[in-house]
Amino acid sequence: MDNLNMLHVLGADIRDIGHGVRLSRQDEIEPRTLVCFLDSTGGFHYGFAYRNGSNLRVVCWEGDRRRNRTVPKGTFIIAFDTVTTQNAFNRINGNDFENHVRPWFDNNKQQNVEGELRALDNKEDRVNDLIERIAGLTVDEIDQVIERIDELQGN
Repeated sequence: MDNLNMLHVLGADIRDIGHGVRLSRQDEIEPRTLVCFLDSTGGFHYGFAYRNGSNLRVVCWEGDRRRNRTVPKGTFIIAFDTVTTQNAFNRINGNDFENHVRPWFDNNKQQNVEGELRALDNKEDRVNDLIERIAGLTVDEIDQVIERIDELQGN
């Protein structure tokens, strides 16, 4: 995941959201930063992140109540570095979301971020498949693959 994290380019619809948006590793998240992630069942969540030992805990506001969630290890995270709260973990409430998140993070932007996270999960599987397939090629065949990649990238 870390290598794919470094190689992935966020889609234009995600970059255009602004607010310091970036793909992050769990250990790169500053406390009290707004993050988005998929849980182990594929559910999309967003909230303010806090470190709890080696775990990343996120305070989410779902419906009209607070939900504390742990980000699964190895999960892709999209962070918004300029969206933070001053409140401590225990003091996060609906006002933090009403004041800092909801004015700009509408359903369309949430769906775009969720789609990007799902695409990343799929991309990781596809890159692993591609690596396995390339490993079975001859040197000459790998040269042909590189030439085709150059063509696709306009090099």
